[in-house]
Amino acid sequence: MAEWGSYFLQFCIFLMICSHVNGQICDTNDRDGEGNPDSKDNDVDSTPDLALLLDATDNEYKIKCCGFVDAWEFYAKSNTGTLALQVWRPLGGGTYELVGQNTYSVTNTNREIRYSVPVSERIPVKNGDFIGFYTSGNPIVSYKREGDSTDGWTSSTSLGSSTAGDTFDWGSATSFTESREYAINVQLDPGNSPSFTNLGTSVTFLDDTAPNSLLYTVTSTDLDSSDILTMTMTTSTTSFTFDATTGEVRNSGLLPSGSTTLSFRVTDTCGRQSTGSLTIVVQNIAPVIHNLPATYDLSEDHTTEQLLYTINATDSSSYDTVTCSVSAVSPATDNFFARLNSGSTTDYGVYVKALPTLDYDTTRQYDVTVRCTDSKDPVTGTFTVYISRNNPPVFVNLQATTRIPSVSSTTGNIIYTVNSTDSDSNQLYYNMTCVPTGCPFTIHNSGEVLVTSDLSSHTIPGYDLYIYVSDGNTLVGPRTLTVIIEGINSAPVISNLPLSTPVTVQENSPLSSSVYQVLITDVDVGQNHTFQVYSTPSIGSTLFSIDSTTGLISTSSTQNINYETVSATSTSYQLTVTVSDGYDTSTSTLTVSIADKNEAPVFGKETYAISGTEGAAGTTIGNPSFDVTDPDVGATQTYSIDCPSFNINPTTGVVTFRYTCTEGIFVCFCWFVCFNSMSSLS
Repeated sequence: MAEWGSYFLQFCIFLMICSHVNGQICDTNDRDGEGNPDSKDNDVDSTPDLALLLDATDNEYKIKCCGFVDAWEFYAKSNTGTLALQVWRPLGGGTYELVGQNTYSVTNTNREIRYSVPVSERIPVKNGDFIGFYTSGNPIVSYKREGDSTDGWTSSTSLGSSTAGDTFDWGSATSFTESREYAINVQLDPGNSPSFTNLGTSVTFLDDTAPNSLLYTVTSTDLDSSDILTMTMTTSTTSFTFDATTGEVRNSGLLPSGSTTLSFRVTDTCGRQSTGSLTIVVQNIAPVIHNLPATYDLSEDHTTEQLLYTINATDSSSYDTVTCSVSAVSPATDNFFARLNSGSTTDYGVYVKALPTLDYDTTRQYDVTVRCTDSKDPVTGTFTVYISRNNPPVFVNLQATTRIPSVSSTTGNIIYTVNSTDSDSNQLYYNMTCVPTGCPFTIHNSGEVLVTSDLSSHTIPGYDLYIYVSDGNTLVGPRTLTVIIEGINSAPVISNLPLSTPVTVQENSPLSSSVYQVLITDVDVGQNHTFQVYSTPSIGSTLFSIDSTTGLISTSSTQNINYETVSATSTSYQLTVTVSDGYDTSTSTLTVSIADKNEAPVFGKETYAISGTEGAAGTTIGNPSFDVTDPDVGATQTYSIDCPSFNINPTTGVVTFRYTCTEGIFVCFCWFVCFNSMSSLS
């Protein structure tokens, strides 16, 4: 019962679809028009070239289903000729389209004629179409006056010969409401269901098929050649497209891997339909690893992450992306992995991780399974890693001793070349330490030991260099290289500096006066020595100099020492004395103080004059206004006079009478003396 219920539901849905499209599908027993034509043989029209549209409002001649004209029945009254049996479809506004017509040549009259339409000439009809007919000569189909006003019709003599698809304005033709029943009917047939001619099959393509390629052309057929077929793809997919007009199935992009079944439906005008399916099988082109198996020798002392091998894996499909990984290692370990090589988007490599756990005595071989896939089909290959025992480097010429001269050994000189060998490494690396620390030597990876500074002034007679060599895996050492520096120079020694007290130099000392004799000692007999002096403040370098050969410090040979001038800067100078034997230097200091010396004041001119009137003793005669300068800044000047008749103020220089002067003219020439606390000037 459930199965019958399903069939009933499907049938109802089918009827609903058909009814929605063109009304109910015709049955083999359906007919529209006069059911018994020979009962309507009473009269016949007389107008030649008459065309009739039987559009009676009682819809007796209206087709009420969807199907095909299987046969015509009509009564031929009295005329012979060619009768066009027509189906008209209203388009609106009184215009009709001639859906189709069957022609029949009437040669016998006064009889009912049945015309079975050949399958190839059957007219497709649908609900709402109307029966009509046309005779180019005298009318043939009879009628009977009966019925009511709903049995009307429309006639025209202007239709003429027509073909299917023509339209005619029946709305402008003559419409009659006279009651007539025409002796004609049409017998209907549901027609044949459409079918697919080439479905129920499968097609196969490679996954490199280009997008929008024609994969298949779906075709359908119907025994009713005049039927209009509509094909649709009922499978919802974004991978394939279907052109309902051409039947072409194409891929909208890359073909999906595997099998895809597409379902189709073909429907005719009346809604009869058939279904079918097409299976599209996509064969993936698996990637290929071109360079496996392969092997690699790896030292057990390896420590860094390193690319061991680049995998050459390709896929002939340009639409596939190949990725590779390490899927297994035997014996199991995480020492190896695969990844994209640096700077590449396609090349994968097999790598060993940093600080792997490798031991020749434990495991000497690893089989690495490399898996490459295009995300559909994987392929594998084997990469074998052989572990090799590491042989440490060996010193050839250490321990050793070398002697070098201090005087001729300068920066960059090679004093020794360390030789080492390694049976499985061409590149060796050297480093070293030394005792005492801070030695003036370095070692390059070539094994060359070089001097890093000038040894001519070096004082340490020798070093032990502790040298190590490595092959990048194993460090060997230390081995000792003893370096003896011969001919070590002893620096000269300044023997009489520094002093506990400064050396004093009087201002205005004669040029090139001796100030101090620097004395030295040097255990290296026969060496020449050179002296230099520097002053703090630096102005002292203009006041003092040193004989570069003898070490005698003297006052300047060109510039006098003036206490009042230099006191603005400093009267004490620290002279730094340096002596060199050409290899080493010694330095000491000497403090020199400038002593101030009192200097006599000076009159600006030789003669001064004053005059005055007579007067008692003590009377002021006048002030000569002496113009006196004194080099000693801040010194106090005192005035005196050698005339017995006068007195002079020792501070101001004002002259007064010593005695009373009452008459006559008194003229006196006197010597005036100006002196400070240490000297005088007349």
